[in-house]
Amino acid sequence: ESPLGRMGGVAVGEPMLVPKMLKPLAAVAAEISDAELVSLAMESNRLTLTMKRPQNLNLLIKAIVEDGVSQSKLNNRQESLRKVAKALKAYHLENGFLPPAGWIADPQSKVRPQFNWRVGLLPELGEQELYDQFDFSLPWDAPANQKVAQEMPEVFRSFSSTDGEADFNGTTTKLRAVGGKVGVYKGEEAPVLEDVSDKAIWTSVLIECADGDAVQWTKPGALEMEKITPARFGRSDENGVMFIDGRFSVRVIRKDDELISAIITTDGGEKLKSKDFIKLK
Repeated sequence: ESPLGRMGGVAVGEPMLVPKMLKPLAAVAAEISDAELVSLAMESNRLTLTMKRPQNLNLLIKAIVEDGVSQSKLNNRQESLRKVAKALKAYHLENGFLPPAGWIADPQSKVRPQFNWRVGLLPELGEQELYDQFDFSLPWDAPANQKVAQEMPEVFRSFSSTDGEADFNGTTTKLRAVGGKVGVYKGEEAPVLEDVSDKAIWTSVLIECADGDAVQWTKPGALEMEKITPARFGRSDENGVMFIDGRFSVRVIRKDDELISAIITTDGGEKLKSKDFIKLK
């Protein structure tokens, strides 16, 4: 649909995307209203409308195409996040806890934590064959495991860095778990949602971070934060930040420092309202 209509399934008044076409559209509209650009001529029973090509028309067409591409990518990210949420829920139901941010699959191994929650979710994501290719007796960055990591699943690739310099051979993702002193992923133990005192629907389990915090998808560890920095989440061309909440639903919080801080903390006692979120399709 047109960027002037619904964007990402949200109301016109509060779109998820920031349309690029609005500025060139206004410029073209101003040109068309120019009396020298548009003229009418009446000959007998024929009325002729003549309009010169607006100088900003190419910019408008380019912006419309870019908005369409952004909309398509947003739809793909939404669908990918729903798949991850479904897999996360299945994992939690089976184990009673979330997949740890850094874990050792082989208890006999003496190496440092090998992989992260993304690798742990592979079987639930229908990627058992890929999961079985990893050598869990070796670190995540061992040559053999780095070769397997080149096959990053699409659900994580949808969140690849938009900054080419931050993209490690096309295997980085911005879908992160937040740890440190503020997020659900505190310490090295697998998180248990019952330990979170804030309401589940207002608490982020996984969230999309900004380009600067993109990480290779198999690397262990959460996004460590001593204090919340809202600028480290979301995309500059969007009005909200996508996340999976404690009930495994995909949601979008409006891009507001206090609101972003509220969903990341686990014991702040904040009470959010429906207007604080942007609705998805």
